[in-house]
Amino acid sequence: MARALSHDIMYLSRPMLQIYCDGPYIVEGDIVGCFDNIPHGKLLSAVRRRVADEKVVSLIGKFLKAGYMEDWVYHKTYSGTPQGGIISPLLCNIFLHELDAMMVRELGVNRTQTREDVAARSSKEYRRISNRLSVIRQKLKAADRPERRQLFAELIELEKVQKRTPIYDPDRRHPCKLGYVRYADDFVILVNGSQEEAETVKSQVADKLGSMGLKLSEEKTKLTHWSQPVRFLGFEVQGRMRDKGVQIKAIFSIPADKCERIRQEIQQVCGCHQIPEADAMARVSLVFRGWCNYYRFASAPQRTFSRLSYFAWWQFARFLAYRHKMSVAEVIRRGKRSKRLRPITIQGRRVQTFTMDVGGKELVLNIVPPKTGSIWNLPKPAVWDGDKLPPPMTSWAVGRSLETRLTAIGRANGLCEGCGRNPVFQVHHPRPMAGKSFRAKVASDAAQRSEGIALCRECHAAAHGRTLRRRQESDGNAGCVETRPSGVGRAV
Repeated sequence: MARALSHDIMYLSRPMLQIYCDGPYIVEGDIVGCFDNIPHGKLLSAVRRRVADEKVVSLIGKFLKAGYMEDWVYHKTYSGTPQGGIISPLLCNIFLHELDAMMVRELGVNRTQTREDVAARSSKEYRRISNRLSVIRQKLKAADRPERRQLFAELIELEKVQKRTPIYDPDRRHPCKLGYVRYADDFVILVNGSQEEAETVKSQVADKLGSMGLKLSEEKTKLTHWSQPVRFLGFEVQGRMRDKGVQIKAIFSIPADKCERIRQEIQQVCGCHQIPEADAMARVSLVFRGWCNYYRFASAPQRTFSRLSYFAWWQFARFLAYRHKMSVAEVIRRGKRSKRLRPITIQGRRVQTFTMDVGGKELVLNIVPPKTGSIWNLPKPAVWDGDKLPPPMTSWAVGRSLETRLTAIGRANGLCEGCGRNPVFQVHHPRPMAGKSFRAKVASDAAQRSEGIALCRECHAAAHGRTLRRRQESDGNAGCVETRPSGVGRAV
């Protein structure tokens, strides 16, 4: 989701930065029950425009008409794509592409400036200064020392004046009056004009959706002036006039309720003092980094990130203090003496954070926000290393904590403790947890760390009295006896 959002926000900002006038408006679009009301016939017709294989189209049609179960009652589906289905978002985007094409073809949205447009909009004063700067730079190449000093002084003064001079003439507008961005069934339309023009655009979109078999929500589709913030994809978007007073720039801010929500989540994790330290450290780190990666495209997010990092650090310190029955100051003193609290380099920054060694692997409380210079510089897809799903807070209570898994894998050096040949695939827990009370599960967690056995898939199946072939035929999930979350109890 964060990756898709980053592309949309960057795409959204380009037309917005070029739209200006005294009364621009934004249309917040919302489609009534989009996923539930997509007509199957029109959707399959849209798929056939790009897919010629009728077998594939027929398979998609069967997927759409498969129905669903609710309270053990089967319901037929006559329209829409099932929400939660693996291809439902793709089918929705295929169907709504017709709306995108209409916006570009008939309304001319997101048109960029050509060189001719830029030259036509440039102010005379800015062009005069630019031409004079070009002449001075040419003279500097052949000037002697006394003349160079005079030219340098004039050059510096003109560059200062150029920074204060608007590039565009305020009376010459951008050729595009509409900016448009859609994410699934939510979209925004930026209208560089009056409220009447925005109403006209809204009615045109409603008519197009009506011809597609969908309906625009009258309650949720609003017209908002740029002076007021608009919530879109978790961001607050607002227009502000630039310093030179010619253009409006888009400000993407992090909503206050989103900041409070992530603080409550971190506080909730650190408030469960019975969680193993490795699980709490991993979850706080992954939740923090995931939240920062999502909001890294906000305008100047560093202050918010720094405050959240400070909050998370002290929350984890209080977690350790309560868990070990000592004060926070004592936790810090002992951590420094044992080198568990020491300065390390993370993302090019030297920070003091908590560390621990589990099974020969060092875990770090990584709550370091990205640098300002690297926020907008996305790495290449080939080097992306996405965070894994944070371990659930309850996994430790059934003997499948991250600390248990890392301890067993580290003790086995990555090889199966049963056969000694194959790599570790899972951790076998000799003590069954089914039927035990919550208190008994909590008490047995420490014992599971020493008794857990790192096994390959074949040995794990044999430990439960079944072969790997029988396991594949019976439940289709080879090597997994217990019901567990993804990533827990598996070697990485």
